[in-house]
Amino acid sequence: MSKESYECWLEFLRDMVARGMNFPVAVTSDGAPGLIKAIEAVFPKSEKYHLRLIRESFGIAEKEETLV
Repeated sequence: MSKESYECWLEFLRDMVARGMNFPVAVTSDGAPGLIKAIEAVFPKSEKYHLRLIRESFGIAEKEETLV
């Protein structure tokens, strides 16, 4: 099973809640389908944001950066 799978993210998020994490008002994620689905399952009332949409709304172009 991939570390990015829905099942892995679901287990991680549920564990965080069991350890006392408060339900977030908003959640920002990348485009990983497993993560998005798990967020929707565990935090159904939280606002969800996708990083690509945030970049577009602020006019931030995605580009690769070279570390020197």
